[in-house]
Amino acid sequence: MGRGRPGGNPDFGKSLSFRTERNEPLSALITIRVSERFRDRIKQDPNWAEKARQVLAEAFEIDYEPFPKPSEQSDG
Repeated sequence: MGRGRPGGNPDFGKSLSFRTERNEPLSALITIRVSERFRDRIKQDPNWAEKARQVLAEAFEIDYEPFPKPSEQSDG
């Protein structure tokens, strides 16, 4: 027996895709083991994942610009 609606959704992955303004897609995953106390403290911050990326980039001396720099041009 198949899963989901018969015929599926022909637009899945096209009109329903997720887009960001990031310079690079976040498609790779890494995993580390930490204590529950450590995890719970980190997850209290709503922006914990981006902070972790910044700290890792600094620790491993990786250039990290998550978003394009704003244009130097002014509107007025």
